[in-house]
Amino acid sequence: MDITTFTETKILDGIGDWWGDLTGAAEDYIAAVGNITEFFGIIARFATGDFSELSSQGSLAGSFSGSNE
Repeated sequence: MDITTFTETKILDGIGDWWGDLTGAAEDYIAAVGNITEFFGIIARFATGDFSELSSQGSLAGSFSGSNE
């Protein structure tokens, strides 16, 4: 492998690593915002007297543990 090919490979690997780190962080942020939004939606329903979430399969415990039991 000559130096040009080696350099191009290292640059492309670096860009790929950077892009993976960036998109991974963005996906984590989007998931966290979704969880927070869901949580406040449940709180708002409780405040209005809607307690149906307590008996549903997607209860608070299931939502926070990540399971869909």
